[in-house]
Amino acid sequence: MSCYHLGIDCGTQGLSVVLTDGSVPSCPVLAVGEGSYDMLPPPDNTSSSEICEQNPDDWIEALRCAMDGIRTKLAVVASDASILDDVVSIGISGQMHGEVLISATGDVVGPARLWCDGRNAAEGAELTTLFGTKVPKR
Repeated sequence: MSCYHLGIDCGTQGLSVVLTDGSVPSCPVLAVGEGSYDMLPPPDNTSSSEICEQNPDDWIEALRCAMDGIRTKLAVVASDASILDDVVSIGISGQMHGEVLISATGDVVGPARLWCDGRNAAEGAELTTLFGTKVPKR
């Protein structure tokens, strides 16, 4: 019986997808796909290198692109992209503690502030003093 596993990594610099064959003990990689996205430029009149934001819609588009790459490779390697119908597990890893604000209806209300954004250094220091334990600036 065929069983396939899909791994998705949504990182700070891009998105990767890997499809493996779980019916074989070595779990070989059948196809890999990638998608890319960039950091957003700082807001007007701001030159801070501390600002690290991305558009969450770009992550979705990168996933679509990566999955298109998987399908294309499967059409060549396996002559059949329907292998994706037999995926039994999906593992997802993502960026560290980021912030995506959404409305009450689930719509994204602005750019995602990433783990590497350092605009809250002063607040982190203040909370560290207040609580007596290290509070990260991010």
